[in-house]
Amino acid sequence: MVTEREKKVIIAVLVLLGLILLWAFSEPFRSRLGEGVVVKIGMWKAHETPIVRMAVSVDGKRLATVGKDKVIKVWDVDRRSLLATFEGHQERVTCLAFSPDASRLVSGSVDQTVRVWSLMTGQQERVFSPETTEDWHSGWIEAVAISPDGNILATGGRDTAVKLWDLSSGKPLATLWGHQDTVTSLAFSKAEPHFLASGSTDGAIWIWDVKKAEPYLQIPPHGLNPQSIVFSPDGKYLVVGSYATAGVRILDWRKAKVLKWCDGVVEGTVWEVTYSPDGRLIAAGSGDNGLWLWSSPSGHWIRTIKDEYWGDVRGVAFTDNGKVVIGAFEDGTVRLWRITGLRIHIPAPKLPSVPGGEEHAH
Repeated sequence: MVTEREKKVIIAVLVLLGLILLWAFSEPFRSRLGEGVVVKIGMWKAHETPIVRMAVSVDGKRLATVGKDKVIKVWDVDRRSLLATFEGHQERVTCLAFSPDASRLVSGSVDQTVRVWSLMTGQQERVFSPETTEDWHSGWIEAVAISPDGNILATGGRDTAVKLWDLSSGKPLATLWGHQDTVTSLAFSKAEPHFLASGSTDGAIWIWDVKKAEPYLQIPPHGLNPQSIVFSPDGKYLVVGSYATAGVRILDWRKAKVLKWCDGVVEGTVWEVTYSPDGRLIAAGSGDNGLWLWSSPSGHWIRTIKDEYWGDVRGVAFTDNGKVVIGAFEDGTVRLWRITGLRIHIPAPKLPSVPGGEEHAH
């Protein structure tokens, strides 16, 4: 005689088996849930206006956000507390970057300035502008990046130039010409710090040797449409997030070859792409209200975190050694999810062999 408790156990086991089978054999079900499990662990309201850019320090402890109100805020990620507020830009802020030691934050703007903020004093340390800086840009600034040793500041903008500066002294180091249109993105390689990548609305990506202040190679357009770029931690790959619904691609940059177009249809502009510290995950924030996760270098889709009400995902980053992913949203919020890494794989059953099958195979 089966007891009531045993009935409940049997039902629970059958339901679990049904879910596993549904996962294994139903593609629509897998498409909705993804193959990675994420758990929301927090959020806070960072701005009353839409967030337009975000940056995270190398150690993952500091987060910078800026809204359409042009106000830059620096946060303690663990405590989710405000550490500093910086104001000074007269037009929309387009880019942010921390120095490797998180002692400085750099911001670029449509007002044609780049400002260096000290997190030690809470004050503006330097401003690069047409009025104060010799050989400065002639158009608004779209991208900034700081070398892994913290010595070189790279800037790019509408005048098509990539310029290098001594971050401490503000002195010009070099001007790199090659792009035919606005420079939209800049990224240094952590593995090979003398390499700087730049992307542009001309569709091309240039790799520069900053030691020699000369081009190393050009990756032709071929529809890349780079809006954001990032090197993998080991320096082998370059990931390109595109505008105009061109998705996310993984490049073998030394061969100027696209290895993989990441799975899934990412609609709208990919505002930011980033790698987890171990190089196993890629995250992207896009104009389709989605925060996307893929494995690297396979480009296999893992998960899309999505909700219509929060608007474009304007910034993404990993913290806690890649266990936590952060998104900055147009509704003014910052949200955090913990990645559990859970995946379910059902091995295919082994079919019985047919007697004499090997003979018939010849």
